[in-house]
Amino acid sequence: MIWLLIYIFFSLTSYLYVKHQEHYPNKIKYIAVLSASLWNVTQQRLFVALKLLKKYPQAQIIISGKEMIPNMKLFLQKSHVDKINITCESTNTFQDAVEIKKIIGNCNNVAIITHASHLPRVRHTFTKLFSVQPFYYSVSPFFSIDSILLPTGWVFSFINLAKDIIYNKKTKSDY
Repeated sequence: MIWLLIYIFFSLTSYLYVKHQEHYPNKIKYIAVLSASLWNVTQQRLFVALKLLKKYPQAQIIISGKEMIPNMKLFLQKSHVDKINITCESTNTFQDAVEIKKIIGNCNNVAIITHASHLPRVRHTFTKLFSVQPFYYSVSPFFSIDSILLPTGWVFSFINLAKDIIYNKKTKSDY
């Protein structure tokens, strides 16, 4: 019985942290893909970007994250994507937002590609830097490793919550 209560508590807590809305404007000008520390997670995000690019062929792709840039660029080139903007200096979500803002300014026709467990931190960070609200999209399948129904998903949610608190204490001038 205690395990059931623990399971319900952590699932509910993770759900409240991860809860998000998926919505799109009529036109998307940029599709920003935030890299992850694992290639397979980053690749999932790139597949969603390609799917969005088919729906919004006029959009430009922005890839962000210092470590994964070469792999991301190669993946997109093999997929015949030619409109790629690259931010090479970012090593965390706050720096991603700073670098992306340099490219898009205050454009609000933006899809930010990330995973559900990362989305609240992305939303908080980008809201802090942008005067207009970008649009977000989560690529995490419901029953993936970061699903809120699994203990691994709880861990991802709480790690992202901790990072959100740490990184968002910093200001633009800290970077």
